[in-house]
Amino acid sequence: MSETPLPAQPFSETTESTQSSKLTIGRQPKVIAHRGASTARRENTLDAFREAVRLGADGVELDVRRTANNVLVAHHDAHLMDGRAIVDLSDDELPEWVPTLAEVMEVCHEAACDRKFIINIEIKSTPGDPDYDAKHQVSAAVAGVVLGWGFSQPVFSQPVSEGTAGTASHDAQDAGDILDTQDATDARDGGIGIAGLEIIVSSFDMEALNRIKAIDPSICTSYLTFEVLAPELLVGRVAAGGHNVVSPYVASTSSALVAAAHDVGLEVNVWTVNEPDQITHLAAIGVDAVITDVPDIARAVLG
Repeated sequence: MSETPLPAQPFSETTESTQSSKLTIGRQPKVIAHRGASTARRENTLDAFREAVRLGADGVELDVRRTANNVLVAHHDAHLMDGRAIVDLSDDELPEWVPTLAEVMEVCHEAACDRKFIINIEIKSTPGDPDYDAKHQVSAAVAGVVLGWGFSQPVFSQPVSEGTAGTASHDAQDAGDILDTQDATDARDGGIGIAGLEIIVSSFDMEALNRIKAIDPSICTSYLTFEVLAPELLVGRVAAGGHNVVSPYVASTSSALVAAAHDVGLEVNVWTVNEPDQITHLAAIGVDAVITDVPDIARAVLG
């Protein structure tokens, strides 16, 4: 997700601030920690994800990229701070604080032993980035992780030849090819998905999500968007693709969007929501989740 600063008045309709009191509503939004508890800890690190669990978040959001040796790792930008591209480095060349997706999944697996817990995996797929792949093999790999962790039947096959990625079965084979070795080992050992752990796969790239659905339509997918010019058209496009969630930027979220989404069976997960009055307002108009850098503040507002 982008790091655009939050506007002072992010909503399209006027609302009274109630940040001094906890919200009382029939169904409170879930609290998803954006890149973990990214204000309290370094973003997209195991420390940030563990802190999010400790602070009572209902889930975590993380960004996924691939390394030169096809390991899925959590990192927002395509490059490290020193300018080196993630895709040009093997996982053992990365700083120690950059975790693999397998390591993040393990932290979340532990959290889900005690309560329902969400992992929102954002696939970074931006033309112009050095790791952009129009075939969306990272999508296939992420689907393989989800399947392998017991959310459906694990699918692992031998690598496929060029030009065979057009069907769901070939996509699944690609997933096995690019999948992190540790993820594959965990899955082949019988899978460790449990009832309390939920997966959402999100992206700004609809085609990346479409490939997820081609592999397994049961995987929950979320379309990220910055601007919302026509709520009905947006939710119609998302629903037509078989996706499950629309995830707008906080400044683009309105009651009209929420109503349109719910009318067609979509959930609405809003990013990035850090101010108490924003959280209160979004809860009041019925969003399903707030994605926040400050899960402790969101939890205090929502109760």
